[in-house]
Amino acid sequence: MPHAMLNPPRQLGRTARAATPRATSQPRPTVADQLERLTSRFDQLTYRARLAPLSQRDYDALEEAAQLLASDLRAVFRGRSVPRNPPLLITEEGGLW
Repeated sequence: MPHAMLNPPRQLGRTARAATPRATSQPRPTVADQLERLTSRFDQLTYRARLAPLSQRDYDALEEAAQLLASDLRAVFRGRSVPRNPPLLITEEGGLW
């Protein structure tokens, strides 16, 4: 291969800047788009839950996957913020401590 092909000539000055593509910002995805991206994970979770019988390990893994999915669903609407003062304990009656 000729040396000239390895190092093509560079443009200088205004033409070089004009030839450089500008970074374009992508439009922010809509809520529906963001939710749609999560549907396959929900479908997989539902499929795995229908497999019977579930061992305790399977059940725990499903719960963890559901918690992660719930976190991502919440993030669609509220962002990734973490509550500053989450309750220490939630009783069966719904009381917070």
